Amino acid sequence: MHHLKTMAEIFIYFYAVVADDTDKTANAIIAECVAEQHARRHRRLEPGSLEQLNWEEFRDEFRREAAKIGDLARLAETHGTELWYARVYQLACQSAHLGDLLEWMPDDDWQLLVGEAAIAKTGQWKLRLAISYAIEIVLGLLDTIMQINIAGLRVDTSSFRAELSAIREARTT
Repeated sequence: MHHLKTMAEIFIYFYAVVADDTDKTANAIIAECVAEQHARRHRRLEPGSLEQLNWEEFRDEFRREAAKIGDLARLAETHGTELWYARVYQLACQSAHLGDLLEWMPDDDWQLLVGEAAIAKTGQWKLRLAISYAIEIVLGLLDTIMQINIAGLRVDTSSFRAELSAIREARTT
């Protein structure tokens, strides 16, 4: 779920950057990343050290050139990826931030399930769900790249989508 959360986040950022003909959105995303890294490293850096000053300068340079992108939900809504945010990112994010709570809940006898028993409890379902959404994200990215690319890269995803659909149908019958 942690990896699915990251893929969904990248998917939303990708569409936001592609929709902007300028470097403004891309720079805003870089500025957010630099600011986040600065905040993480800031605690470990000596105040006034060259490394701290370099990070602050790097962060501030991007901040001057880029407007804040706001939260991911607003960015997704602005660029037509709000369903991916609601259905995939939030699903994966909640699971990831709860620390996969269901796997660590005791069973009816108040025994912690570990190993195979824990995986059998919810792991298979979550694994199938995460892989399914991850495949959709990759296919969506490939389809979008095909629409906007100028390098001549061509990938036909229709046969893979048809096979994926057949697999899903077979699982439900």
